[in-house]
This record gives sequence, C-alpha cells and structure tokens, in this order.
Amino acid sequence: MDLVFIRHGKAEPLTEDAQLDAGRKLTPAGIRKLKKTLPALRCLMPGLQQARIWTSPKLRAVQTAEVLAKIYDIDEIRQVDCLGNGDFFELIRELNKTDDHDLILAVGHEPFLSEWTGHLAQTELPYKKGAAACLQIDQAAKADAKLVWFCQPAALKRLARLGGQ
Repeated sequence: MDLVFIRHGKAEPLTEDAQLDAGRKLTPAGIRKLKKTLPALRCLMPGLQQARIWTSPKLRAVQTAEVLAKIYDIDEIRQVDCLGNGDFFELIRELNKTDDHDLILAVGHEPFLSEWTGHLAQTELPYKKGAAACLQIDQAAKADAKLVWFCQPAALKRLARLGGQ
C-alpha cells in the first residue's frame, strides 16, 4: 500500500483564541499555490484517480483535500480524526482496515506528519505547507514503511511545470 502524507496549504494566521484553530481557512494565495503544485503528484504516482483521500477535520486540511479531489476527479473525502489530533495508534488502526493495493492521500498537520514519518520510515522530514511524501507500507507490519519520495512545494511546482499538469 502507498500512503502519501500531504501537509495542508497556507492558512490564515493563528489567533490568540486557540478554539478557532480548527476553523482556520486556507488563504487565497495558499489555494492558488496548491493548485499549481499538487498536479505534480501525477508525475510521481500513477493511478491517482483511484486514490482515496483522508483528511484532518480541521478546515484548512479539508480545503486542501478538496483541491486534491478536484484535480484528480476523486468523489469521496473521508475525515479521519487522527490526522487532526495526532493519534498515531489510531492511524495504525485505520491503516489496518486497508488492503495491499490501496493508495491513500492523507492530508494533515505538523508536527504529526514528521513524527509519523519518523515512526514509520525511521526518518523525520520537514514538511512545509503543501509538501508531500510517499511511504510504501508493508502489509505484514502496518507500522513499518519505506520512504519512496519526498517533495517540498518548490519541487512540486517545478515538476508541475515539466508535465504534471
């Protein structure tokens, strides 16, 4: 199974009221940047139209997932709580419900994506907003993975210009 972690795009600034964090929207510039960079994933991943999208319930992640869904003509977006709250064991439980041929695009947040990449593939990565990494998950041991590729937004933008669109 391939699991692609994607950090949400640029969001509105965090206010002092922490309860509003879940409702922070992507900025217009953040949406534009995602629309320029996320098409590059087709250069790296065949069959994205058959992918399943999982997202954090936080608004900026949901909006990022919606951009992905529109680019790749994917109808369903599933909100998965662990992508918003960082519960690694819940992530493993969700992965255990998948099969060998699944391709999951999982939109989430830092520091969870870096930490999870460290747990799964023994390397922590610095996910900038809009960055993506592909992990190949060993079906026999869902808590073990191999890092296939990692791209920051600038690299995705270059790939998109070369043929990802």
